[in-house]
Amino acid sequence: MDILLRSSDNEWLANPDRRAAGDPSRMSEILMSFAETYGAGFAQRAVEAVRCHRTQNYLAACVMSGAAAESILLAVAIEKAKDEEKVLKQYAGARGRTLTTNLVISGLKGSIVRQFETALQVLHYWRDDAAHGMATTISEVEAYASLMQLLRLAEFCSDCWADLTR
Repeated sequence: MDILLRSSDNEWLANPDRRAAGDPSRMSEILMSFAETYGAGFAQRAVEAVRCHRTQNYLAACVMSGAAAESILLAVAIEKAKDEEKVLKQYAGARGRTLTTNLVISGLKGSIVRQFETALQVLHYWRDDAAHGMATTISEVEAYASLMQLLRLAEFCSDCWADLTR
């Protein structure tokens, strides 16, 4: 049986919006769409997370996902505080992440606080647990989940940017 491919059969390859998010190059494109909002640190770490997953470096993918999430938290806090130096200094200090998170969630409706804290778990788990020196059993499944959690955090913060930064 001869199968002839028409040019329209491959049009989806040329249209990035038609490719599945599971396609590694598409995942990088999706995450990069948030780079202007979350900054160069986010962009670098998000792309590295995808590259690590693609090359089967699953622990590194999880750590980079957490680091990219950290960049999102800082971008939101800086925009809300309107003082980058103050936020970065606070973040670098004792209990910095907790204080920075509290800065972001202060004055927010309970429903947004709960969603933000849930979406931020990619930072707490992957940045903390995966980045420390103990042996791990992180597999492809956990690495893929970390990328999906990062994407969810990026989308949530983008969708709720006005509320989160007010």
